[in-house]
Amino acid sequence: MRKFFLACLLLVPLSLLNMRNASGLTMQSQTLTVNNSTVELKVPAGMQVEFLTSMDAPRLPALGPDNEMLVGSRGSAVYRLE
Repeated sequence: MRKFFLACLLLVPLSLLNMRNASGLTMQSQTLTVNNSTVELKVPAGMQVEFLTSMDAPRLPALGPDNEMLVGSRGSAVYRLE
C-alpha cells in the first residue's frame, strides 16, 4: 500500500487537471503496473506517470533548485529523485 502512496500523491494534481477537461485538455489512458498490481489512469496527452521507487512512508514532496524531487519521510530519511 505504501508503494502506491507516491503514485497516488503524484496523481492528485492529475486528477485536478481532469476536472478542467471541459476546457479542452485532451486526456489519454495509461496502464501502470507496480508489484503485479495494475491500475488504469487518465493522464493529459503527451504525459505519463512512472513508478520510480518504493519509499518508507513518503510525505511532503517538494521540488529542489535543480528540478529534482525531494520527498521527506516519517523517519529521518529524505529521498532525492532526479
